[in-house]
Formats: sequence, structure tokens, C-alpha cells
Amino acid sequence: MNATQIAYWNAEGGMRWSTRAALTERVFAPLTGGLLARAGVQPDDRIVDIGCGCGGTSFALARTAQAGSVLGVDVSRPMLAVARTRAQREGVRNVFFVEADASAYGFDPTFTLATSQFGVMFFDDPGAAFANIRRALHRGRLTFMCWRPLRENAWQTVPSAAVDGILPPAKPADPLGPGPFALSDPERVRTLLTGAGFHNIEIAPHDAELTFGDDPREAAPVLAGFGAVTRRLGDATRVQHAAAIEAIAAALHQRGTSGGVRLGAAAWIVTAS
Repeated sequence: MNATQIAYWNAEGGMRWSTRAALTERVFAPLTGGLLARAGVQPDDRIVDIGCGCGGTSFALARTAQAGSVLGVDVSRPMLAVARTRAQREGVRNVFFVEADASAYGFDPTFTLATSQFGVMFFDDPGAAFANIRRALHRGRLTFMCWRPLRENAWQTVPSAAVDGILPPAKPADPLGPGPFALSDPERVRTLLTGAGFHNIEIAPHDAELTFGDDPREAAPVLAGFGAVTRRLGDATRVQHAAAIEAIAAALHQRGTSGGVRLGAAAWIVTAS
């Protein structure tokens, strides 16, 4: 399972995100704060962080669970290299990382909390993946964040609309296949979790304003490196690329404030036991 995703996150996707780890952590901080607040981390929790990427959420969890531990799990070797380097550099002793597919990994069933920030939408078989995650929990709980529908996420729709006519349109995605918005339907999430053996399922909306730069010129290339526009830029010529950045900057002019260029993000925070 997940062969396509594993290949992508160990090539183009993993390399791109691993070079933007600090930027991503800063931009997504308002979302991370919401996830941590709902997770209710206890000082002695034993946590597994699914799709941990470069480790931003894992380190945030570890700061609260100081008497416990955090195991970050991801398929991306480049991103895990960033996480491990940071753990060593900062001397964090209660965070560990493993390169593994969480849908099939043989977890010790001792974890009290499973978390994920945008890491559970990329499974070929999400039902099987959630069942495996449930088996990792010892009378524990699950808290994860996933995106609400694309149309509710201005940080995706604004730059994407700006480059229409400049870049080829995005390829249609399978709404049930692995991808950022695969779990945007709360009823599908509820069905998957129930089938995997979870109970007390709650799905709550979380809205945040993400800051992408101090001004449109700074924010435009940042937005072009996230989400919908990124893949459309893959085959662009140098002229098309430059025109796309200019178009995004122009679209952002009306959204600049004294606090920087901000766009709305819409997510679900899902909890279960």
C-alpha cells in the first residue's frame, strides 16, 4: 500500500518540504496551536505522531509531555533527516523518529495518544490505516487535524485562481483517493473511524489566519511553494513561473495588513477514543 505516496515523499515532495521546515512550522503555527489545545496532552503521555514530517508537531508535543515520550512516524526519509538533526542539535531526549508506513507498522500497543497534523489524508486504505493506529493505543485517544473542503481554504483558492490562464489547470483529483482533501467530508471520517473501532468521535471546525509574509512580494513565492499551485508550476517555463508569481502578488495586494499578508485556512480537528 501507499507506494505512490512513499515514492513522492522520498523524492520531490519530501525534498521540497524538508527545505522549508522552519517556514512551514511558522506559517502553520495557528493551526498547530489548535491541535495541541484539543489533544489535551498530559505530562506522562506516550504519544505517536503520525506523518510527523520534519518534526514540528512532535517537538511541540514533547514540550508538554516532558515525563512521557513522542514517537514521530513518517515515510519521508528527507523530512525525517531534518527532524533527527533538530532533536540532536536541541538535545531533545524524549522524541524519537522512525521511517515507517503507519498503516502497516507493527506498533507496540502502549501509546496513550495518537496525533497527526495533516498526515492521515494520504493513505491508500484509510480504514486499514486507522485500524492499525487504533491497535497502537492502550486505552488511549486519537486527535488529528485534516483540511476542510478546498473551497473553504483561501490560502489555496486565492493563489490558484490568480494563476488561471497562466499555468495549465490542475489535474482532477480522485475525491476519495490519497490527497490533502481526502478527509474533508466529516461523515466519511466518522464512518472510517467507527469501522476502525474508535468511539466518542467528535469533529469540530477550526479556522485560522495564516501569515505568509510581510508584503505581497514576500508572500507570493511562499504561497507558490504550498499546495495547489506547486504542482501546476512543475512544467512551467521560466517566463510562466515569473508571470505566476507576479499574478499571485497582485491578487494579494488587497489582503495585506500591518501584520502581514494573511489568508484563511479551514480544518477539522477530530478526536476519538
